[in-house]
Amino acid sequence: MPDVSPEPRDPSTTIRGTVQTGARSGLRERLVQLSKNRLIRQNAILFTGGLIAGIGGFVFHAIAGRILGPAIYGQVAFLIAVYAVGTAPALILVVVLARYTATLAARGDTGVRTLLTRTVRLIAIPCLLAVLITALFARPVAAFEHLGSPIPVLILGFSIALVWQVPIPRGILQGLQRFTSLSMNLSLELVVRTLLVYTLLAAGYAVS
Repeated sequence: MPDVSPEPRDPSTTIRGTVQTGARSGLRERLVQLSKNRLIRQNAILFTGGLIAGIGGFVFHAIAGRILGPAIYGQVAFLIAVYAVGTAPALILVVVLARYTATLAARGDTGVRTLLTRTVRLIAIPCLLAVLITALFARPVAAFEHLGSPIPVLILGFSIALVWQVPIPRGILQGLQRFTSLSMNLSLELVVRTLLVYTLLAAGYAVS
């Protein structure tokens, strides 16, 4: 009677296949664990919001440069540079409010709403001063930069005053670890700003 026993298999082949399956399973489990990690998930949400905001800024400059041309876009670049300098205090305010809100949340204090209203009232004072200073120096700045009209400088002053109020909810959201709402806030600002600027530029308003 002929021998019908199965041929012996190469042990190295079996071991290698088992190792590869185990590696894939381990990698899958590691990814699942990482997706459940709160810190990684929150950072991924913030990264997504920051990425959308960065893309919005790039599109904003591309549209403005294309429609305005080099000469007028140079004026816009000046206004954006001043705006960037004026928003520096807002970045500091975000960090301060986030830390203070996190401290209140850790203590179980319910004074976050009071913190919001008090900060809005406190920041309103330098906002009014910024508007007043802008109104006083709008014409000299416009003449120095050859803008042709003080209206862009006035709009810039009002924008800086308003942007000092923006970090108040952002700092509180960050302190409360509501990163989804914070990410939406970050991305929505650039999207709305880009659409608004594109609409105004397409309508022929340009800088003035």
